[in-house]
Amino acid sequence: MTKQYSCADYGWPSLKHPTVMAIAQDLGYQGLDIGIFGEVTHVNVSDLERRRQKSAGINRHLSTMGHQCSDVFLIPSVDLSCLTPSHPDPVQQAEAIRIFELAALLDGNLQASGLTTCPGVMHEGDTYPQALRRAAKSLRARVEIASCHGLELSVEPHWGS
Repeated sequence: MTKQYSCADYGWPSLKHPTVMAIAQDLGYQGLDIGIFGEVTHVNVSDLERRRQKSAGINRHLSTMGHQCSDVFLIPSVDLSCLTPSHPDPVQQAEAIRIFELAALLDGNLQASGLTTCPGVMHEGDTYPQALRRAAKSLRARVEIASCHGLELSVEPHWGS
């Protein structure tokens, strides 16, 4: 069995997306992880509203370079305290779920097998058990959404999560 490796497209934020794909191809990667980090990556949260157009363009570039999308890594805001599974505000939770659903649709259009997100941070006034319960409940909803789209959900903890 041959192992396949993937390369993250968000490692070269100042390069154009097709250039990043070409570099990954030159390095011998078959897969590309697509990062959606707020509005600072090649694919950003506002692109999710135009997911069909965006995924068609990404798929065209991936195919040209002999890549496949291996994973989509969603961080809805570069402020890691906003739009997270651990956020106490129901309005932020609802918007975060809406963005997650759009990312799952994009992910499906890209024919990736997985979607990755972060658990969030503790908020002022939270105890660790409260934040953990809230994150677990919200992540459970994301597991269900991902599963409905045939995706595996991965959670990547970060400093402070």
